[in-house]
Amino acid sequence: MPLELGPELRKELKQPFGDLYKNIDQIIDELKPRKSISVGDLITYNLIKKDFYPKIAIIDEKIERKPSDKLNKILNSPKYKEIQVKNPAGYITNELINEIKKAISRTQKTIININGEEDLAVIPSIKFAPQKHQIIYGQPRKGVVRVKVNQEVKQKIKKIIERMR
Repeated sequence: MPLELGPELRKELKQPFGDLYKNIDQIIDELKPRKSISVGDLITYNLIKKDFYPKIAIIDEKIERKPSDKLNKILNSPKYKEIQVKNPAGYITNELINEIKKAISRTQKTIININGEEDLAVIPSIKFAPQKHQIIYGQPRKGVVRVKVNQEVKQKIKKIIERMR
């Protein structure tokens, strides 16, 4: 059964789960590709433009809800195995959760291309990523968020998931 984001959580989830930076340049040197998951087309595009290829890239071919073809180049790249997943806006489907788990355990880099919306993919990415991995995602009109996965942030995510319907 998919998890649904209720209205009471919407406001809370607008707050970053990690540290907020003005742009990707402030953190790129501290990231390790094998331990990085990017969520969002613009963040993934900006990382790859800097020749940084995250282990997992979760995209929906949209930037701020508008169709985008910025990532066409990597969608056809042999560096990545591409997986298609359906995940409607405001939900976290079991299919998305399962593909994130598989991508984490896979040695090959993976693009999870979502038909729907990828925004909430940050939640299962944090939940299932091993400690010391990093999740990188965009905070609209504010910058880039880097989450260093540890027990504290996993506990916070667990509480959020328990409140989803």
